[in-house]
Amino acid sequence: MLKSQKKVTDAIWLTLSGYRVAALKPEFCEQAMELERAVRKGVAAYPDMTRPDFYDVELECGTAYIHVYRDKQAIYLVSHSLETVLLQCS
Repeated sequence: MLKSQKKVTDAIWLTLSGYRVAALKPEFCEQAMELERAVRKGVAAYPDMTRPDFYDVELECGTAYIHVYRDKQAIYLVSHSLETVLLQCS
């Protein structure tokens, strides 16, 4: 569980076509591609109640913590954790 999940209430449905997805760390490139596919189709996102436009997103192989920068139509993959769905990915 990511730190921000402790503070969330309800999920929103996040669908953002035309947004560029960028990983803040090179080792998250594969997860960034998965995130881009997910937000184009639509995905449940859990808002971080302490930071506007930051969300936890459940992907096929883990949980992503993202920042949606609407002015630049960009989504930044801040961190990724495998711990929530490890059994599904093995």
